[in-house]
Amino acid sequence: MSHHSDNQGIGRMHKAITVAVLQFLPSNLHHLVESWMQPSSIALAAKDTGAGIELGWMTYTTTIRIENVPFKLIDTASLFAQVSAWLIEHDNERTRLGSDESQILIDTEKVDDDTIDIDIDVMFCELISMVGDASGSIDFDGQRYTLTTPIFRVADSIDITVGTTDD
Repeated sequence: MSHHSDNQGIGRMHKAITVAVLQFLPSNLHHLVESWMQPSSIALAAKDTGAGIELGWMTYTTTIRIENVPFKLIDTASLFAQVSAWLIEHDNERTRLGSDESQILIDTEKVDDDTIDIDIDVMFCELISMVGDASGSIDFDGQRYTLTTPIFRVADSIDITVGTTDD
């Protein structure tokens, strides 16, 4: 099985939620959107999975800022609902965050009678994993590695045994 780096090793949720917001907004507003990551912590928990090395979990905040939005062109309640729905559907690691961390923080500021600025802050927790790569940039335990999107192995089948135990 060959592995390749798709350069989505860290920040894949940041990129994906930004795309989701852009898809919600009319294309003529896309130039008003800025998005960035603010890393906050990495919890180390190195583990060799056989398919690569899991280094640990990175927690970070994505900020999506939409400036000078003509609020007649955008239904902010629907935007916030879309972000919420996207997170429920796509972020399988939200349970790793504390209750405060898992909240979506929203700030709106009136610019003038027709426009507002919108800030949406969303915290994510992502697995940092890497695979062996002779030309990789990461040196670990005497070998070279490249960051990768985590590979999750899914069982093709499962055997379930139902029985009783005699005491």
